[in-house]
Amino acid sequence: MNLGDSLFGPIDPLGTAKQLMNNKNIINIMGNCDEILLKEESKSAICKTNAQ
Repeated sequence: MNLGDSLFGPIDPLGTAKQLMNNKNIINIMGNCDEILLKEESKSAICKTNAQ
């Protein structure tokens, strides 16, 4: 079981995310820092889409 906040920090957040998403045998609980990162990414993608 992964208790979250795995993407927040200096140790390859993208690589960590890919491993967690590809391994269906691990239960992942989203931590508050992970949620903040994902919300910021969503806002960024929406802004880029609206700017085009």
